[in-house]
Amino acid sequence: MSEHERPEHQPKGTFVLIMVFFAVFVLFYYLNWKALLATWPVS
Repeated sequence: MSEHERPEHQPKGTFVLIMVFFAVFVLFYYLNWKALLATWPVS
């Protein structure tokens, strides 16, 4: 069994992928709110 097939190393790539997806989602959410507030002023 090579080092890349060991079970303790498998979840790390998935975790990094999830964190990248989450960061992109948060950035997209923030930019959408910023654009919404710029085009549709409240009050």
